[in-house]
Amino acid sequence: AGAYASFRPHYPDSLFTWLAAHSPSQERALDIACGNGQASRPLLSHFHQVLACDGSVEQLSAASDLQGIDCFAADASAQPLVNASLDLIIVAQALHWFATPAFFAEVRRLLKPEGLFCAWCYSLLRIDETLDAVLDDFYWNTLGDYWPSGRASVDAGYRDIQPPFARLEVPEFAIELEWDLQQLLGY
Repeated sequence: AGAYASFRPHYPDSLFTWLAAHSPSQERALDIACGNGQASRPLLSHFHQVLACDGSVEQLSAASDLQGIDCFAADASAQPLVNASLDLIIVAQALHWFATPAFFAEVRRLLKPEGLFCAWCYSLLRIDETLDAVLDDFYWNTLGDYWPSGRASVDAGYRDIQPPFARLEVPEFAIELEWDLQQLLGY
């Protein structure tokens, strides 16, 4: 959990501004499968109350800064929250592990009318043509048979997951970072 938290990229601020602008209000947001809280923390700038849950107590314990966020351990499909109590539910880089009808029914139960559900993922990083070819070979050929089955949904950009909600047109968001070699290798 500690190593995982050390090498996660941060999401762009513009994503969280967009989420707040498209939520019915900015009272309560929930980050499901929050891991180290990399998507929970930025929500604090936009929502009165931010809740973050993960199925792993170890992940929650490894998070370095969840001050001001109400954290708890829970299964993604069984949240200990009241009906219609959330303006926003997000899942960052984890929907592929639990995108089931039971999960989507739980999301529907928790969201206020007009509430927003948003899930996103990222796959391979891009550096330049030469390095991208090396990374692609390593990812697809060397590691290809070792990825768990849910990883295919990440590679598809979650286009293979069909939540039972109306879809919104979403702008392109990109994670842009400057890493040294140690950070890249850790990732």
